This record gives sequence, C-alpha cells and structure tokens, in this order.
Amino acid sequence: MRGYLSHLQAHEPALSPELSNVLVSGFVEEKDCVLFASVARASTVARDVGQDDTGYECFINHLHVKSLGEALAFARRLD
Repeated sequence: MRGYLSHLQAHEPALSPELSNVLVSGFVEEKDCVLFASVARASTVARDVGQDDTGYECFINHLHVKSLGEALAFARRLD
C-alpha cells in the first residue's frame, strides 16, 4: 500500500473539470452549514425540516470521484 500511495503522490493526476470547478468556486455558509458553493448553487433540493446539519452537508457536498489518485489530489488541494 505504501508503494501504491508513493506512486500516486509522485504522479498526481489532474483533476476533472468538475472537481476543479468545485475547488475554484470555494465554499458558502448556509443555515450554519458549510457547503461547496458550486454544488449548493446547482442544487434544486429543498432541505427537509427534520434533517440535521451534518446530513444536509453530506447530501449537498456529495461528489463522485473517478479514482483514488484523483480523490487524494482533490483532498490535498482543499486546504
């Protein structure tokens, strides 16, 4: 596993345009929740009255990533 992760770090993949857009757009705060701005703007789903903050953040901030390498590259760029 270390060898695999070392290889991924040495050959960091480019992010998809969708994930790059998420990072460039930044974050918004909505009703005490921190959301990816691009995803929050595109969402047409209304928040359920009984839904807690964590559940709402997880639902809105849910992203699909194509590979482990891309997921690691995205996570590194979040800070």
